[in-house]
Amino acid sequence: MFSLPQTQHDIPSPSGLHIVPVAEDSKALRILILHCYPLDLQDEENDVIDIARAIVAARKYVMDIAEKRMEKILFSKALSLVEDRPLHIYALACRYGFEELGRAAVRRTLEIRPYRLSPSPELKHISGMDMYQLNQCRHRCAHALWDWYFGTKHAFEDQGSYGEPIEVPYVWFDERPHNWIKEHNKEEHTCTFEWTRVLRQDDWSSYISPDLDEDNYIIYATSWWTTYFVQLMKAIEVCPTRRTVFKFSDQAYYDALAASSSCTFCRLDAARHLDYFKEDFAKKLDEIVTQAVGELEFQTP
Repeated sequence: MFSLPQTQHDIPSPSGLHIVPVAEDSKALRILILHCYPLDLQDEENDVIDIARAIVAARKYVMDIAEKRMEKILFSKALSLVEDRPLHIYALACRYGFEELGRAAVRRTLEIRPYRLSPSPELKHISGMDMYQLNQCRHRCAHALWDWYFGTKHAFEDQGSYGEPIEVPYVWFDERPHNWIKEHNKEEHTCTFEWTRVLRQDDWSSYISPDLDEDNYIIYATSWWTTYFVQLMKAIEVCPTRRTVFKFSDQAYYDALAASSSCTFCRLDAARHLDYFKEDFAKKLDEIVTQAVGELEFQTP
């Protein structure tokens, strides 16, 4: 460092020692220099931002061993903060280029309603594009799930009477047995199938022009299913996570089962089919979120 060309010479020093001006502050330099010694610094009470600055300094001065040691400590401390302060960790990740931390923080933000996210002073140091990609991730997940749902065949694999695998349609989409019961036993009550037009709310364009065809979906199913599914998707548009599929509203789940119990056909399998559906739906949502989060970009400073 002393051999590098200096922009300023003869800096006054009370001790008479050479002074090398550096861009890093004292906190970051202290952390960096301590990691040059064989000490266990895991329990040092340092802020994650100061550790991140020290890591950037280690990269600058090509101190690879110190950088790796500090990264382990940073990840340990930061991941413990993700649960309560995901925006803080996301801002840190964007500012200093920590992709793994950034993706973990984004996944956590998806589990929290946007207005409940705790702000962080570090957000002022990231770009508008960083905030844009964070907000868009939530919309992209919901959008992709809508498209998958209306672009796939809905059934699940079950076992036949001889143990063979068979494809079983969900009761709320299977109109034929409902019609058969109506034809052969008029005293039995069965579900009415209805066409329902649903406006997707996750895309901003739907607020600008609600008549756009791409923001509308048509559901043809039993009324109790449509009511349940629309409520579920509204919850997912806010928090697109696996947890939402299972926890968005226990009351909605039991309301759906209560409504299905009035149908001779649905009441036999509605609970089992709903459980199959939720598991499959949550699995697909996990895949969508993983892909969306994996496509985020974090620039290395």
